[in-house]
Amino acid sequence: MRGANLRVATEEDAMLLLRWANDPVTRANSINTHEICIDEHMAWFNRKLKDENCHLYIYEYQGIPVGQVRVDIWGDEGTISYSIDANYRGKGYGSDMISLVEEIENKKLNKLIAIVKKENIASSKVFEHNDFAKAEMIHFEKVIDNN
Repeated sequence: MRGANLRVATEEDAMLLLRWANDPVTRANSINTHEICIDEHMAWFNRKLKDENCHLYIYEYQGIPVGQVRVDIWGDEGTISYSIDANYRGKGYGSDMISLVEEIENKKLNKLIAIVKKENIASSKVFEHNDFAKAEMIHFEKVIDNN
């Protein structure tokens, strides 16, 4: 998209990312669905900013922050996580943001991975639009009752 760019996240972005992270749709589509308190977020955010294996970007359109994308790197692979501000969803920003991060990261990595809940149709379409192949995996989980 013309007028769009990615910039590296800074300490000044902490509260913006917390607001985006606690958006109800974002929480519902996340692996961890509980609301994030400020102390938990700040500890996570500061850890991610210092982590050389984490690339955290803010996606801007015409100078306005529209979303965030993070790539957590393990060897030559990176796992993508992203979110779009509720006011800007459904306008193609997600696909553009993933395309931009791919341009940056493909110089360093051999594979990009996205883990998307099956009910998150919008994110599935974003990755399919960007030519990500759907991998067949089975996820097992067990809730342990500690009472």
